[in-house]
Amino acid sequence: MIFSDRAGNCGIRQGVQQEQPNYEAEPNEDRWKDTGTPGFFFAELDEVRQAVIELRDEVTSNEDDEPSWSPVRIERIELLAPTAQNLLTLLNEGIGPLVQSYEIVETIA
Repeated sequence: MIFSDRAGNCGIRQGVQQEQPNYEAEPNEDRWKDTGTPGFFFAELDEVRQAVIELRDEVTSNEDDEPSWSPVRIERIELLAPTAQNLLTLLNEGIGPLVQSYEIVETIA
């Protein structure tokens, strides 16, 4: 399993949302294109959850500034099998062509 903490654009309630539907990835879908903002990948859900909570606490701790925190979706993604050709695809085209499906696991607000 690989978890990504990339933020998504969807309707989000306050708190933690769970049990979202599983989505099939469209080939060359825009959401997987490199935007220049790094994606962070983790092996375990607890690791990504802790990283997102720590980031949220850091962003919202400065009381002098208006909080600029936006909810973050934690997604589980399923990739194609690691083959020599898929490794080349990853290096040349990014992760997008290798994503088979994804699931929103939680939203941390």
